[in-house]
Amino acid sequence: MKQAWQWVEADVKALIDNQERENLNLDYKSCDALERKDGKIKEISKDVSAFANSAGGVIVYGVIDNKNVPVRIDDGYDPNGKISKEWLEQVINSSIRRRIDGIRINVVDLTTTQPGKVLYVVSVPQSNTAHMAEDHRYYKRFNFESVPMEDYEVRDVMHRLEAPDLSLELKLEGEPLLSWGQKGSEPFSLILSIRNQSAEPAFYATIRFYVDLQMALVLPPIMPRDIVNAGQEELPVGGALRSFQVFLERLSVPPGLPIWEGEPRTSTFAVQLPTRASFAASGAEFLLGCEIRSPKMPAKQRFYKLRATPYSRSVDLIPLD
Repeated sequence: MKQAWQWVEADVKALIDNQERENLNLDYKSCDALERKDGKIKEISKDVSAFANSAGGVIVYGVIDNKNVPVRIDDGYDPNGKISKEWLEQVINSSIRRRIDGIRINVVDLTTTQPGKVLYVVSVPQSNTAHMAEDHRYYKRFNFESVPMEDYEVRDVMHRLEAPDLSLELKLEGEPLLSWGQKGSEPFSLILSIRNQSAEPAFYATIRFYVDLQMALVLPPIMPRDIVNAGQEELPVGGALRSFQVFLERLSVPPGLPIWEGEPRTSTFAVQLPTRASFAASGAEFLLGCEIRSPKMPAKQRFYKLRATPYSRSVDLIPLD
């Protein structure tokens, strides 16, 4: 998909047609969110700074949503009127302290829905320090909203340059890892890739693997010797409480090496799934997840939906974020 600063009207329509929900990195605002009023300017500074203080993201000004789902493009803005790109840029730069580097404002022409009008797509990068809104408070993204940060969270963000920044990605191998498996099942390999996006190396980390309990009890996963069974846990995922079998891996120096910037580290384990034909026919879906913690760094979690495609031999691992 294109970067948000390259979007055109068709890309915004696609978000609406696909009912792309608001999330940690995406927010929709109707046109009345941008007005030359003190209250509105405070909200702009709060929302933009919250993205920078969290994981970065995109704010689309000019789309109406209903319960976090986009419904339609709003009336749009007159690019030559009071609410111009230059005005929005000035508001962001003057109402947030410290100033956020790297913000991009994309002016999207509404050539078919509202000819002559535009909407604004604001791309906010994750920052290396904390940013204060106009009301002298610090905000973060949480559950589709901008909420005040605790003191310790502000300190953590301010120390980002001094801490590792580990990212996670889970992939399902296309071929079975081993030749074993219970009758009526197929073994697959799952690979967790970890990357450090900070110049500060990670000397210690703990990784938690979450395997849907419905799957783990019937077809237990096979873990390497250094990954231990940590019991069962309930977690809220996708708006519902789900049960998982939890496995724990600890990384340390020694005996391992630090996780350096840009150099991937992988962990591999095996899961048993029903045969692809029976999996697809049943319409079953399972959840898999992972979490990483490292000193001075906020914990990061990612969850995926494991789904078989009907009338196909493919098994897909679909990110939920």
